[in-house]
Amino acid sequence: MSGTFWFTRTYRRSAKHFAWTPVFDTVSPAMKRTFCWLAVFLTTVFTMFAQGPSPSPSADDFDVIVRGGTVYDGTGTKPRQADVAIRRDRIAGVGDFKSAKANTVIDAKGLAVAPGFINMLSWSTESLIQDGRSQSEIRQGVSTEIMGEGESMGPVNDRVREHKIREQTDIKYDITWNTLAEYLQYLEKRGVSCNVASFIGATTIREYVIGFEDKQPTPEQLDEMRELVRKEMEAGALGIGTSLIYPPAFYAKTEELIELCKVAAKYQGNYISHMRSEVNQLFQALDDLVPLAREANIPAEVYHIKTAGRRQKKLAQRRRTARANRTRAKARTKHPRQYVHLHRCRHRARRLSTAVE
Repeated sequence: MSGTFWFTRTYRRSAKHFAWTPVFDTVSPAMKRTFCWLAVFLTTVFTMFAQGPSPSPSADDFDVIVRGGTVYDGTGTKPRQADVAIRRDRIAGVGDFKSAKANTVIDAKGLAVAPGFINMLSWSTESLIQDGRSQSEIRQGVSTEIMGEGESMGPVNDRVREHKIREQTDIKYDITWNTLAEYLQYLEKRGVSCNVASFIGATTIREYVIGFEDKQPTPEQLDEMRELVRKEMEAGALGIGTSLIYPPAFYAKTEELIELCKVAAKYQGNYISHMRSEVNQLFQALDDLVPLAREANIPAEVYHIKTAGRRQKKLAQRRRTARANRTRAKARTKHPRQYVHLHRCRHRARRLSTAVE
């Protein structure tokens, strides 16, 4: 859970669209006793929670009051019993609101109240088009979805649009937008229950300008790629995302990515990377991150660092921890992320794609 919402722009739906009661009715009794997931739409920093009790305004000033819960504010401070007052899609205050009134009052005694969780690697890009309620994540307390690991929903030209339409499976939709920002606005107009934000997929930029072939950009093409990044960053994108283990992403050399990241860095963007290898070239892939972050002067983060192959796991666990610590010391890199994952088909797909080409 993050206490600070550090992304540039969010798109949200009014708090009145929340169906509070059904959320609480469908969770298990054990979860009811432990957590009160509040998917509150936040654009403010939760450090306000540490500022002591808020004054009680006049009655009927609020849309929602969550009363008597134990507040975990996301700042790392000790939890405390308090009320949370909400007006429209903002937290109006945290403190003692026992004399205040609201359209909806939620009794949270014995429950934990927390800011909505952030899914830092969301692939709900299409499912939110199908059903903007985001029920599978909202009911787990996720109120913000960050997209753009390698591929993003924009920018789009005819070539990228045709490819995305061909790749559609059970969810069918028209691609009426041309930029990543327009896609996020499209979601907002349709109505979504969560905040959404996105990195720019370096793969999408490459497909837009170069196509799907294994070739390097010309100087003119690289200028066009930089310009696409500039426009999306100015419109509110979070930075550059790569998934270098997949085609055609792995055709891009580090120098190409550095140039894109230099543009994103001018707008305080970040770089996230699903690295080139998770097997026998894991450490070389990790080392690629250092010169990129240093030369582009951009914060960098490794997504789901892990090792495939039983023979390598014991050694790799020790080595990659030490390597990650040295990497953070050398460049503006953040903590790597890891998850449990059964890893088989990805490398077969990569080998097959390369063989076919």
